[in-house]
Formats: sequence, C-alpha cells, structure tokens
Amino acid sequence: LLNMALVMGSMQVTNRLDLEDTKTKQIILGAYVTAQAIVIGVAFLIDSRIKAKKDTTVL
Repeated sequence: LLNMALVMGSMQVTNRLDLEDTKTKQIILGAYVTAQAIVIGVAFLIDSRIKAKKDTTVL
C-alpha cells in the first residue's frame, strides 16, 4: 500500500516538473545518482559489519 502511494505521489510530482528544461533534468539525475550512491554505501557498510563479526547465520 505504501509502495503504491509512493508511485502515485512521484507521478504527480513528475507531472508538475518541466522535463524539457536541461537544468531540471540535471538536478533529477544528480538526485538519482546521489540516492544510488547512498544505497551502495549502506549496503557496503552492512556487508563490512557482517564480515567483521564473522556471522555465518543464513538469512
């Protein structure tokens, strides 16, 4: 339910943005790249903490 609300909300936001403007596209691309970098960083941090504890529990 939350996922559907996020998708519908993001669709409303993108309808209001001027996607023909290159500056707007660059800002959106920058936000996307930043979000992906944060996700990769968090995944690396979790992986390094698991390896530091030598945890072999199957998830």
